[in-house]
Amino acid sequence: MEGRAIRPGGGLRGLPVPAADDTPVGVAWGQLAAAEPDAPALVFEGSVIRRGELERRTNRLARAYQDLGVAPGSLVTIGLPNGAAFIE
Repeated sequence: MEGRAIRPGGGLRGLPVPAADDTPVGVAWGQLAAAEPDAPALVFEGSVIRRGELERRTNRLARAYQDLGVAPGSLVTIGLPNGAAFIE
């Protein structure tokens, strides 16, 4: 299963929306985070995580799954309670 492509801007509240090209969502998000690393990515109960920080955290999580043998295209289910603290 391949990730959906996104393009920056234009979506609900300025969120990325599907793009016409085949850019994987992870690549597009990385580009968006690199372009505006200090822009808010996640706001929850007064806590803000910036795009650059979220990119670092998600890359760390992806590497941890790779170390466990999860390959590109694998489906992984993650269940977490609401809150920014769980994206560590």
